[in-house]
Amino acid sequence: MDRMPELFAGPVGYSDHTQDMTLVLAAVRAGNIVEKHITYRFQHPDAQDWKDPVGPDDFAEFVQKIRDVEAALGRPVRKSRL
Repeated sequence: MDRMPELFAGPVGYSDHTQDMTLVLAAVRAGNIVEKHITYRFQHPDAQDWKDPVGPDDFAEFVQKIRDVEAALGRPVRKSRL
């Protein structure tokens, strides 16, 4: 993913299909846009990707962990070398 901005114009995104936050947080750290499935009905017989979405009970935690990583990264500060 680190090379994708060199190869393609526009923002780079990560579509998460995992059951934990490790790769999502790594993608956020790398400056990527994150996409995650959200569901209200786990184990629906016709649903795709039902094993890995976040639901209403864990969505707030999902967003908070992303915000925590963003806050820890801070904003780069340019300093003049005069």
